[in-house]
Amino acid sequence: MRQGVEIDDRACTEGGRDRAGSAVRTGRLNPGDQVVALMLTGSVMTRQTNIYRETRYASTIWHADRPQNSLLETNFVAPRKGAIQKFLRRLPMSSAQRAADIAAAPDRAVMRNYIFPEVAKRGGHILFVGVRAYTADYPAIFEQHGGMCWTMDIDPEAADFGVPNRHVTGSVTRVHELLDLIKFRTIVLTGVLGFGVNRFSDQLKALESCAAAIEPGGTLILGWNDRRVHASLLEEAAARWFDFRGFGHLPSRIWVTGYDHNFAFL
Repeated sequence: MRQGVEIDDRACTEGGRDRAGSAVRTGRLNPGDQVVALMLTGSVMTRQTNIYRETRYASTIWHADRPQNSLLETNFVAPRKGAIQKFLRRLPMSSAQRAADIAAAPDRAVMRNYIFPEVAKRGGHILFVGVRAYTADYPAIFEQHGGMCWTMDIDPEAADFGVPNRHVTGSVTRVHELLDLIKFRTIVLTGVLGFGVNRFSDQLKALESCAAAIEPGGTLILGWNDRRVHASLLEEAAARWFDFRGFGHLPSRIWVTGYDHNFAFL
């Protein structure tokens, strides 16, 4: 990445350069002068080996740090009407009934029928983050074509639903540390951001950690509800660590019809 703008001496005649300097200072450009000029507050024009280089005082014009927003650094996520209705409907259910109801949700059907088969085809080491009773059969699906599935959850009590001897209790923000000897071909991170990893800064840490844990050419499958994740999270992820890509026959982004849950393949 180049800093500033370079201007070749050959683009201007000697007299043209003199007139250009005057024109830039006064704001008037004479017709016929071959001049490339850029005026920015705080800019300095210097001449080095026949090159005019613009040097900007970056600290007064731009910076590379995202402005802080305290509203993004809260663990509270306001529930929408549909979420409240689901909660009330599931309230009288037994734990087994509740698990079956969640497993039958449209976003879970999309994962089972369209996403997981492609994960299985790719094989390699696979990490599934966030386990519960309704995810207990996912590893067997992932391993249908010889892949090896690992699971992770921050809740120690969730270990019963993970892969025996290949389950890690810990935060997804530390994947690259907790599983530092493994590079994953696929990481499935769905229903975690906004459902436990709620702060924007922690969500970014999770994506950065996943990026460090994925093998070259590997894929992060990210699933979330729009209301629970800030819209710029994908922009940050794509700018820093990932590229959007199709996943098998699926495009790089898909939405679950009638729901705010969606998936990105990075």
